Amino acid sequence: MKILRGLLVVALIIGLVMVRKYETQLFYDPILAFFKGDFHHAAFPEIQLGKHLLSISSRYALNALITLGIIQLIFNEIKILKFSLLILLIFFIPFISLYTYFINIEFKEVFTAGFYVRRFLLQPIMLLILVPAIWFYKKQKEA
Repeated sequence: MKILRGLLVVALIIGLVMVRKYETQLFYDPILAFFKGDFHHAAFPEIQLGKHLLSISSRYALNALITLGIIQLIFNEIKILKFSLLILLIFFIPFISLYTYFINIEFKEVFTAGFYVRRFLLQPIMLLILVPAIWFYKKQKEA
């Protein structure tokens, strides 16, 4: 059973890699090229705000579902899964709000903050935070 769960975790991690690899085909993101270039001097791209926010939210949701799958496979506790879901939702609300604000001001004077808020929404950073935190918590509880 452990081997199967381990293989499923690996498959989900590959899923995260595939989301990243095919991001341009899967999601509407005109800001991607902006940040890949010399964004300090480039013109801010034209954006369909609703479509873009839906795309960013969809990617966050997809990464969150994969993250929750990994957490469930590793810890196999519904309580931890519910806690992780709550954390993912709690962090999403302020970050998507900030990101919307940064888009509206075209990232003027906040390039670095905007870049990292965007990165938080697009990358499975919470997986890298939650798994070690939960593991540490469980080890402390056992001691």
